[in-house]
Amino acid sequence: MARAPGCAQAWEAARRPNSQPTKQPLRARVVMLVAFKDTQPVELIRHLEYHLLLGVDHAVYIDNSCDRDAAASVSLAPYVARGLVTVFGQLRCRSLHHIARALERGQRGASSVALYIIYATPSLQPPVGSLLLPLDDDEYMVVPSNSSLRDLATRMHRDRISSVVVPWRLFGSSGLVCQPQGPVLRHFVRRAPLTWALDGRSDSQVPQVAVGKPLVLWGVDCRLNCSTHGCSYHGVSGHDERWRSDCATIGLKTDCLKGAGVYLAHYSYQSEQRMELKAKRGQTSGKEVLARRSPALFERIVDTSVSAAVDDRIRSIVYAPLRRCLTTLFAAAEAPAPRPPLPDDPLGRGLDASAANLSAAPPFVVASAANLSAVERAACAHEASPRVAVPSPARPFIFFHLRKSGGSELREALVRAAETLRLSHYIPCYAHRAGSWLQPGKELAGQRSSSAARRGCHTYGTDSLLSRPRAAPPSALPFGQSAPALYAGHMPFLVSQSLGAFGWTQGGGVASSPSDGHFDCVLPVREPVARFRSCYNERLAPALGGRDLGNLTAEELRDAVGRTDGMHTCVNEIARWVAPTSGWGEPRNSRAGLYLDADELAEARRRIDSCVVADLVDACSQTVGLLAYHFPWLAPTLHAQQLCAKCARPELCHKHSSAKQLTRHDDREVGGGATNLAPLPPQLHHAIAELNLQDFELYRHAMRRFDKLLTCAGAGAGALGDVAAHVEEDALDATTAGVLQGTGATSALVSRRAALPDNCHVAPDAEGPAVAVSLYGVHRSAAAVRSIHEGLLAPLWRVGTIDVFAHLMQPRVFDNARTGESGVRAASAASLPTALALCGFSLTEQSAGDLQLAPMLRRSIDVSGHGDPQLRQMFRKNYGREALLNLFRSRLSMKLSAELVAAHMAAHGVTYTHLVLARPDVLYVSPLLWRPDAAAEVHVPDWSHDFCSDRKQCAFAGVNDRFAIGRLPSLLPLALARLDWIWKHAIMRNSEHLWCEQLAAANVTVGLLRGLRLVRVRANGQNESMDREAPTPMAPLRCARLHGLNLALGRDGWTAGGYERSLRSMLAARPWCERCF
Repeated sequence: MARAPGCAQAWEAARRPNSQPTKQPLRARVVMLVAFKDTQPVELIRHLEYHLLLGVDHAVYIDNSCDRDAAASVSLAPYVARGLVTVFGQLRCRSLHHIARALERGQRGASSVALYIIYATPSLQPPVGSLLLPLDDDEYMVVPSNSSLRDLATRMHRDRISSVVVPWRLFGSSGLVCQPQGPVLRHFVRRAPLTWALDGRSDSQVPQVAVGKPLVLWGVDCRLNCSTHGCSYHGVSGHDERWRSDCATIGLKTDCLKGAGVYLAHYSYQSEQRMELKAKRGQTSGKEVLARRSPALFERIVDTSVSAAVDDRIRSIVYAPLRRCLTTLFAAAEAPAPRPPLPDDPLGRGLDASAANLSAAPPFVVASAANLSAVERAACAHEASPRVAVPSPARPFIFFHLRKSGGSELREALVRAAETLRLSHYIPCYAHRAGSWLQPGKELAGQRSSSAARRGCHTYGTDSLLSRPRAAPPSALPFGQSAPALYAGHMPFLVSQSLGAFGWTQGGGVASSPSDGHFDCVLPVREPVARFRSCYNERLAPALGGRDLGNLTAEELRDAVGRTDGMHTCVNEIARWVAPTSGWGEPRNSRAGLYLDADELAEARRRIDSCVVADLVDACSQTVGLLAYHFPWLAPTLHAQQLCAKCARPELCHKHSSAKQLTRHDDREVGGGATNLAPLPPQLHHAIAELNLQDFELYRHAMRRFDKLLTCAGAGAGALGDVAAHVEEDALDATTAGVLQGTGATSALVSRRAALPDNCHVAPDAEGPAVAVSLYGVHRSAAAVRSIHEGLLAPLWRVGTIDVFAHLMQPRVFDNARTGESGVRAASAASLPTALALCGFSLTEQSAGDLQLAPMLRRSIDVSGHGDPQLRQMFRKNYGREALLNLFRSRLSMKLSAELVAAHMAAHGVTYTHLVLARPDVLYVSPLLWRPDAAAEVHVPDWSHDFCSDRKQCAFAGVNDRFAIGRLPSLLPLALARLDWIWKHAIMRNSEHLWCEQLAAANVTVGLLRGLRLVRVRANGQNESMDREAPTPMAPLRCARLHGLNLALGRDGWTAGGYERSLRSMLAARPWCERCF
């Protein structure tokens, strides 16, 4: 076995700023324990890297392999050298039967053996209270994307749970015979249903003893377990009984952490080749392994959520070398085996000339794409080749036309293609066209019977096929085909489960499904707010007397949406039509604020990924090229002038396109321009967004899919050139024609991915300092905007390239007696994106943010003073509820603004060198003086740290928290964690004290900005009175002495001696503070 490379060096560098022990009392270490035998080194390294990504601090490996070169242990050596891994090699190539026999039957797997060994070997044992994960090398922990294993450990400590069983999700072979070379989480995507333990009772291959794996808090009394009835102590081979109990075995309940979203993805079978090798080597515990095939039960559910989750985590990594290393490590090394070919001409009718000309279209070629990285080429290898064969009843084509997504013209193109290729179709609105499975009858005569209504343009299923009379000879069927080959309409994804089930035989009666579940599909999506606006005009405005959407209040909007039923509502269209819900018939689908659970969300993403995603409104020209590439048989009928006539963004559409008036013909929308719409008021825009939150999540996933398809199609430029021969070039705009010709304009196809948004200046290949300015908080006064330009942005432009991001809270009025703002109407932030040339911007209605913050605020008030009555009294005197809530609001805004920066970096491949955390409600009386090459990792102003105004109280050990600039790898994690820090620790004295503790715990070096003076400006136009006097330069000395803050005095800026003289000057004026310093 060959040694496998990993990312140990990158992990060391990424973790260096946070390497010191944390001060969080509930933040336990997470230790993974793995016993392995002859595991391929690359599989072991991927398993380790995956769990490091989830928050494992250290891993203990028990090596029972027998290979001569000890390749796995050698591959782990770089991790051992950096303190990430311990390898116990004393049991290499030794029988472990004696250990297994000491354990109870049913508990003799590798994990139980590993637990036995670690109990008996003190040198391997983690610190008391650590979360111990005894895992096999084919088990992958899964936690929600917004949490980590450290959060799980914290929750177990908080809820007094010392041991818990995490349930398995059992994955099968996905039909693979040979073992693929890539990550198992990408290749094995079929699993058993969540009820596998019940469903598999009659199958001898399905394990019945266990339903999951135990996790334990090491050395913590088992009786704290939420399942105390399962705790019984007994000895094991003479070892101390207190170290062994049933609480650390698999006989406990699995609902102790119900709702936490934690489970184990167990890739227990994988390929037939691997099962044969496993049978030859035997298990680590010595048990015999039978070379069985994956049970059919394990192949029922398609689940790609594990690979999607690891991709999301990798994209969120700030440290670029680690992100690149992990991206390469988890890229798929080869494409999965293709599905067996299906007959393209099941009726033996032969292909006509138009179809025959398409049969020689070339395969998808990625290797020639010199402009793609190896990771991108590997990702593109998973994408299906262009579907050269025309659709058939055996493999139909479906256009899932989501309402108000601009797809009516594509229906017309599909009908034209069906007539040209003589394909029968089920396309509402076109019952009168040749080959239709819909019967015109009364519909064309203008009579509105219930059956005719089902066949109208707003047909939401295929049930009308059931009312079709039985046919006698095949010649009586549309184009002589046993079932439709094309489907298009407002149909939910669930209709794909019954495709072809309505075939008719010569003798009459319904035949079995000829499609066997295989189909190709196109799914159009549209930006949720824009789609809602179009939907409102059609479905909601008439009930409101035709009122314009922009004239509604947020309350009126919510009321109007709540009156509709699920079929005709305008919210969460993607979720309701694509997710595995009961379509419009499920009551929750008609309510605003729909949320899908984890399984529903994973299935919705899988369904989106199974289709070619189209954006017919905002990227129509690129969509035309994409459709022509993936479905060459459709290319001759794709007229860009028709398809792109109602684009919302003219620069992406045909140069002669214009917005049409909304007209109706036979219930079909033939035009509906989205251009030149007046912008909505910010409050209304965000009210719409809140109603469609689930769709925003699915829309972002769909657009990532769209961008990936563009990238991969652009890589296959040679293939696109041949497809172009079948497209009516005179009907295409210059961009699309250039793309399809495979000329230099091919890059336009991927321009959506490559182009930076407006006002974004830092390019992926930028050199020199690149600074992300992250503004957070509340916009109070226009007077601050000019000051931000002159005192902050202009000095930064002199030393590097900058992008400005902002998240703002939007209150209606300011009512804070502490700041002198009582009943002052809040200024609108609508002009800030233009005034500050923002690269990224988001806004949160303050009342909505307050709902999220309410539990945190309540806890902070309850624990104020940390049990000290005097501090609690002082706290309540200095911080009323509104003042404390403002602190939480600012930290929430800081986190959301930092997330804008992180998301922009992930989406556009940009790497910033530095980050600025700044408030938009301050005046820069003096400009920023800062050097990018400064030694300190984080810089703060050199004043307002330690307060000593009271003769009875010592100065609070704090650090100025109004401004910070520093290296992005150090400062961005701190910004993202500020809200959690203030919530978990509460405020003991003041916010500066809390910032001091967070900086000290992170062990970053802190420098001081000499001369930067900030004056807070209030909503009433007044400056904060405390800021009018020039502050005395001071260093946060008490924070350094009491909390270990790593000050970088003397390295840059003023020297330590200068701040010492300033301190002496202050003490001369306030001698009572002498004892504090």
